[in-house]
Amino acid sequence: MINKAMWHPTPSYFCGAFSSPVAGGAALWDGDTPIGLIAMIDPRVENPGFEVDDPQDVANLWRLMIDQNHQRKGYGRLAINIAYAQARVWGFSKFLTSCLPGVHTPQAF
Repeated sequence: MINKAMWHPTPSYFCGAFSSPVAGGAALWDGDTPIGLIAMIDPRVENPGFEVDDPQDVANLWRLMIDQNHQRKGYGRLAINIAYAQARVWGFSKFLTSCLPGVHTPQAF
């Protein structure tokens, strides 16, 4: 079970690839074992990547990554619960997810 989810307002704190001024993120740990990362965007913060018609009343789950050696063990579900809790902290009752279509994507999920 995930016993640590260190939320940080700047995901680059955990991984430079997550560098974004409008996202927060958490490293997910089971004991001393890193399990994955989540990152979210608060749409109320100005972001040049947002489109005019992007919803402003929901948090955005930007990234959810669970190490391949730890998938199908319930960590993803726990990570979604953490993301939902963060959306609530920001004052949202829901969050938005998306993915690109393709063979090796979470589209079937």
